[in-house]
Amino acid sequence: MTVTVLEAGARRRPPAVFACPSSPEGVQADAGVIVSRELRAPASANSLPQVIAFLEEACGAAGLPADMQFEVVLAAEEACTNVIEHAYDRKGGPLVVAFASNPHSVEITVTDFGVPFDIASYRPPDVTLPLERRKIGGLGVHLIRKLMEEVRFERGPDSNRLVMVKRFAPPSVAADG
Repeated sequence: MTVTVLEAGARRRPPAVFACPSSPEGVQADAGVIVSRELRAPASANSLPQVIAFLEEACGAAGLPADMQFEVVLAAEEACTNVIEHAYDRKGGPLVVAFASNPHSVEITVTDFGVPFDIASYRPPDVTLPLERRKIGGLGVHLIRKLMEEVRFERGPDSNRLVMVKRFAPPSVAADG
């Protein structure tokens, strides 16, 4: 795994990249540092355990409380499942999951190079209908938006990017009140 340490505000061009063993215990983020990691994997159901483990480790290292860690991992897993099923129609392709954290938030970016996704054409499901009247599926984007404070869809020249942000108070602030 490669851990990239960035100074606050320098999110696009890291000043230093440190190759670390798979566990980044030696890399500590202080108040002004953003720590980021990236995982590249095939977009397949077989890669989901690797994605989940990557995110759980990153969330733990960022000090995210367990309940928020669950929400972040669930949202990212749903995003990756959508990529597998919709962007690549279960035929595979590259998947990039990036994780960045600072003392107040984490940001997960899921990038694929598959079929373009047009968020403007997305219609949220009617969650007020009784279960027996709802169609199966279609809750992924809705779930992601409920779990994360900020969700952005971006289309590049040859890629889809989903950026998800979860904000939290650092443990010392949360304990005070």
